[in-house]
Amino acid sequence: MKLMLVISVLIIIFGSHYVNAYSQEPGPLNAGIDKDTVFAALQSKILSLNRNTGAATSGTPTARAQTNEERRSTPLPKQPNKQQTATTGQDGQRVSKLVEESNRLVTYLKDLSKTRTVPTIYLENLQLNAALLDTIQDPDNLQESDIVLIETVASDLRVKGQFADSRAKLGGDPFGLINIKVYTKKDGNEVSGCDVWYVPAGWADDPSKPKSFDRQSSPTDKSLPPSNYLVWARKDRKTGEKKPVTVGDDGKTEREIDILAP
Repeated sequence: MKLMLVISVLIIIFGSHYVNAYSQEPGPLNAGIDKDTVFAALQSKILSLNRNTGAATSGTPTARAQTNEERRSTPLPKQPNKQQTATTGQDGQRVSKLVEESNRLVTYLKDLSKTRTVPTIYLENLQLNAALLDTIQDPDNLQESDIVLIETVASDLRVKGQFADSRAKLGGDPFGLINIKVYTKKDGNEVSGCDVWYVPAGWADDPSKPKSFDRQSSPTDKSLPPSNYLVWARKDRKTGEKKPVTVGDDGKTEREIDILAP
């Protein structure tokens, strides 16, 4: 009888310990997302544009000069059609600079991340950049709309680089999040009971990408990675104006913004 009682107590103790150990909420780690894979995938997308622009990016070999024999045996390039003009001349130089800058920034962030934890929401934000570049249908024939997407990605990485550089110099976390406090207003007065929504720049037309803050306004706040966003309010089935907001380029970890209530 005593033996059975001891066994029962041990089962309760170890069972309780097991449940507690596995029922705790996970922290903001790389749960299910490998940071090296995310950085590598984004860099691969960026460098895939390199072959179409002639951009010489750091970490990638430059083409050697052809010999006379190779030059004679190389077929003449096909003449571009009338629509294939986006990456020639000034546009080609523009894309080359964007590709080079983006590759440099990804390399910088990737190197910083080697000894640091990167929040999952930050990695997901980077994945959206790769997905945005993946929407370019014909990298061999970039159109103006494609160049706008490349500029969007470069701008986002620029903000992340500025934030990381500022925080690292101060001994802070280069992959920290920014607490964004939003006030919803109309005619200068705060309006409560609004749902606040946001979406990374470049995804405004995709209905699956916007996300809402956890609480209604006003104010309401959420911690997000440094980036370019569109932020807006909804109330009573009405939608307010979408406001472009850049957070993190100044290196600060807190930001307050006002948006129009519908």
